[in-house]
Amino acid sequence: MFLEQASSLYDRATSGILSRSALIHFAHADFEEQHNRSDRVHAIYQKYLDIKDIDPTLVSLIKKNFFEKTVQSKDYDISSKKNCVLHKNAKTSLFFY
Repeated sequence: MFLEQASSLYDRATSGILSRSALIHFAHADFEEQHNRSDRVHAIYQKYLDIKDIDPTLVSLIKKNFFEKTVQSKDYDISSKKNCVLHKNAKTSLFFY
């Protein structure tokens, strides 16, 4: 019951005034990941990537890391995402940051 209420709260937050906030999407995805709901995590990241006029680089990297942890999908190519500012070395750069 608590899990559903918290998930509903995050859904309302990401659909309302905070829909363009990357941090609330990351928090929502992290919450769902902790409760082993990988299909919901994928939907959250995709919902944020579908927003126009955002830089999808960071979200794409985090989504790639999530899939590498859960699905072991090494063929998810970050360089194919739309409007990526960083290139193949972006993942390495973020790890050093």
